[in-house]
Amino acid sequence: KQHRNVCDYAIVCDIDEFLWINNNTSIKDLLQGYKNKKKSIDYLPTIGYNMVHKNVIDNNILLVDQIKYGIRDNMYSKLNIFNVNSVKNMNFGPGSHLCNIETFSTKVIMGPKILLLHYKFIGGKKRLRNRYVEFGKRLSQNNKNRNEGMYYLKNPDIEYDSLYARSTKILI
Repeated sequence: KQHRNVCDYAIVCDIDEFLWINNNTSIKDLLQGYKNKKKSIDYLPTIGYNMVHKNVIDNNILLVDQIKYGIRDNMYSKLNIFNVNSVKNMNFGPGSHLCNIETFSTKVIMGPKILLLHYKFIGGKKRLRNRYVEFGKRLSQNNKNRNEGMYYLKNPDIEYDSLYARSTKILI
């Protein structure tokens, strides 16, 4: 809210999420195109995917260039990009998975859908198990009381195997 009349859009995204358009257009160029045409959109909806990869990640190569497979996950179809000048409140729930948008206008204008790629299930089972142990130790009592993040206390192998077996090529 403090950025109204300073910038056009806000992006609310976790560090293991990546917003992507499959047609070699950047999100910046997409939004600039709307602005150049004097069109305004309230938000860009996303199609969420859990990306899956068994190999160790090469830090010298972009994730989108080495991890092409994933599985659709509606929990990651978040509303991450919104117009700070037309959206009054996003009213995000935990993890920003759900929200209740309030706009200044009665008419809400959506832009085209883009991809939200969630890179939690990458780098093999050993890496994922280590992450779960690390994050499980950091769970607050508030999260435990609300039953949020409790999956970090479980072994992720079954979910990982299931996602990997059902994954399809997402990125071209």
